[in-house]
Amino acid sequence: GGAASPDGRWVVLRTHTYVSFFAADEFVTGNAHQVFRFDVTALREPQGEGVAIANNGSMLLVGEGGAKHHPGTFARATCTMPPHS
Repeated sequence: GGAASPDGRWVVLRTHTYVSFFAADEFVTGNAHQVFRFDVTALREPQGEGVAIANNGSMLLVGEGGAKHHPGTFARATCTMPPHS
């Protein structure tokens, strides 16, 4: 999954194990370098899929369920973003 922060400063891309943060102005030019990586393995999601950034800076993460008896996951995380000009 991927998303942009509400203020337009960050683009985030997630895998099953981490979320990578990129400066949006660099990302759109194709000159993106990962600025920050947030590990999400502690969530133990069967299959992590989506990510969004809320207005308050919280990161919202969703994952698919494993089967009928294993529902999907929803988690909220907060991380301090590095400064970016």
